[in-house]
Amino acid sequence: VKDIPESIVVITQDLKECLFLNNSFSEVFSTNTISDVWSRIEQFELQDNHREEKEKEIERYKDSKIFKKFMENAVRKWSQSRNQEKLSCNLSYTRPHLSPNDSNQIAIFEAGVIPIIWDEQSAIAIILHDITEQHTILSLKVADAQKDALLATVSHELRTPLNGMLGIIQIMQRQIKDKELLHFVNICKNSGNLLLALVNSILDLNQIRANTIKLYSGRIIHEELLNE
Repeated sequence: VKDIPESIVVITQDLKECLFLNNSFSEVFSTNTISDVWSRIEQFELQDNHREEKEKEIERYKDSKIFKKFMENAVRKWSQSRNQEKLSCNLSYTRPHLSPNDSNQIAIFEAGVIPIIWDEQSAIAIILHDITEQHTILSLKVADAQKDALLATVSHELRTPLNGMLGIIQIMQRQIKDKELLHFVNICKNSGNLLLALVNSILDLNQIRANTIKLYSGRIIHEELLNE
């Protein structure tokens, strides 16, 4: 227990005294004395994206993000039930020795809170597993998916007015007889088509990422392409 990679600390069930901490806890939280443990634990905050789920698991104040409050309610629940099962939550911890601009300043831990007997007295074992890297990867994937969804939505919204403008330009092409004005209208049409092609390219990019793109063969008139 002393040397396993997970950070472990044991406290009395009245949350007033620390009984044990292993080497990993000392290294991760820069403390080697039991008296300093509370100053670290009091900095733990519950992760918002897990609070709703955990509130179904254990009652606590909805506006509380403090891990200590989570433990207080855990002790209350255990005292009212014979089934003293393990409870879990995700925590964040801000490393005080790192600058706010350091991407490693905030660490994320998966915490297990377990009622145990330690030296013939009721106690709580807190086991912390560092999931900072997994959390970062998941956050990047979520951000990437949101970006793709935004691009797809914006692209669709842009195509609607563009198609309306191109439709009006086609009507003007049929009705305008003056060659100089018709030349300007053609420039507007070509620019609109280029813009529409760019918007469609954004949609194509999203379809490529989703493996849903369909390819079609077509004829290209090089003279018209050069004129554009």
